[in-house]
Amino acid sequence: MLCVLGPGELSGEFEAIRGGGCPREAGNVAATPIAVRVMTGPEFVAFLESHPQATLALMRIILGRFGSVDRRLVNSGTLDTSHRLARLLLELTDQYGQPHDGGVRLDLPLSQDEFASLIATSRESVVRALASLRRQGYITTGRRTVNLCDVDGLRRYAF
Repeated sequence: MLCVLGPGELSGEFEAIRGGGCPREAGNVAATPIAVRVMTGPEFVAFLESHPQATLALMRIILGRFGSVDRRLVNSGTLDTSHRLARLLLELTDQYGQPHDGGVRLDLPLSQDEFASLIATSRESVVRALASLRRQGYITTGRRTVNLCDVDGLRRYAF
């Protein structure tokens, strides 16, 4: 898994821009029911050509995604699983966090396997890392839920 997309985000923009009937390079799986707007590649390119500000916004989105993947790649070679997971949780919280009981609830139903995929490790390592973060009082967990109880503490731990 390379990234998590939320409401209003794009998928398939690379293939649309490249054109020529390029096949999709990655698949998508929806974690919850979704509604989508489908555009053909030529429709999308025509939209970008007629809306230069949208093209600039798209470039910023793509650069942000690349930066996120690059950071996780570097982290996978330099940090242990608990620290990588802590950084991922903080990154996801910035995008998908909702205030909850004095902390932040990740409004994103990811499985332990999906967390593992995002930080290039095994599910078993994620289970141990979650347990460690729970013991330290940074998070609580439930079935496909993570609540950050001490965001500042988790940030200090992660960095």
